[in-house]
Amino acid sequence: MSVSALALSQLGERNILSSVKNTWSNSALDKCIQNVLGAHARGLFGDGFVESVYDAVNERRAVLAVAEKSAARRPEKWGTPLTAGTKLSLTERRANARTRNICAGWFSAKLEKAGASVAEIYEKLPRASVRAVLHTICELCALSRGRCDAAIATIAHKAGCSRSAVEQALAQLKASGFISIESGKASGMTSIIRPALSCLVKVINWCRERLERAQKKTAQSDGSISAPGGTQKVRQKSDSYFLNKRLGGKEPNSGAVRDTETIAFPATGSIYFSRWRDLVKEHSTGVTPDADIVANAFRKFCKDKNIPLDAPKIEDRFIKIVQKFRI
Repeated sequence: MSVSALALSQLGERNILSSVKNTWSNSALDKCIQNVLGAHARGLFGDGFVESVYDAVNERRAVLAVAEKSAARRPEKWGTPLTAGTKLSLTERRANARTRNICAGWFSAKLEKAGASVAEIYEKLPRASVRAVLHTICELCALSRGRCDAAIATIAHKAGCSRSAVEQALAQLKASGFISIESGKASGMTSIIRPALSCLVKVINWCRERLERAQKKTAQSDGSISAPGGTQKVRQKSDSYFLNKRLGGKEPNSGAVRDTETIAFPATGSIYFSRWRDLVKEHSTGVTPDADIVANAFRKFCKDKNIPLDAPKIEDRFIKIVQKFRI
């Protein structure tokens, strides 16, 4: 008689059935059946006990199968699995690719006007997504005193890239010496991106001059409208001037006077290139949040409270939300 059969016979029938119910492995159940059959062949157990062991093993196999399907034995330290992110449609991917390629093409043209070696820069930055991110940073620097403090989501939207692509591009641009990134945690603001090459400074200056010329034309064509609080100029833009020029479109509401009696908060779109973003930077407490995130929170607040976006003193309500907003 083998050692396993002898040990099995010494356990007793009741202990064997109890061990089957506490087994968590199919291989252990197979080993138990094998030993029981070996002991039965040597006359240690009768036919009735073997049948009871078979029934207990089959019941335990069913319990293990249910537990495996429902993941009941998954350790708690792993937590619940993350939900899959929404995938872009084919139309959205094509639109992002078109924006990305246009950004990269415009950037090469601006580098030529700045007198830089385009071939050398293309050799260091072979990917169009990285050049598109650098081009977007230059445009944002032209709109904000030579520095870019936009969020990654804003840069990704303007460059036609994903957040991960922007993060990889920023790491590559910083390692290659094209930009410098200053962390704003100590000073209570978002991180600041600055150009580190003279050719990029020339590109930024060229973008700023072009934007100033466009603003002068807009100021000449736009009339002053009277509001309850007095007379004011309308210079609010719903999107980037450069982005509209890239896509071959005209500046939104160019040459037209808005026939509104009060200031209306934009129902959709970005507020990054409008006066509302200046209010976010002026009235935010602590770390400066992304303007578009604050705008979406304010739209949700107005929708929940049934407040129209063109209500009186909508600007005061927006300032209060900005003061209470926390990242």
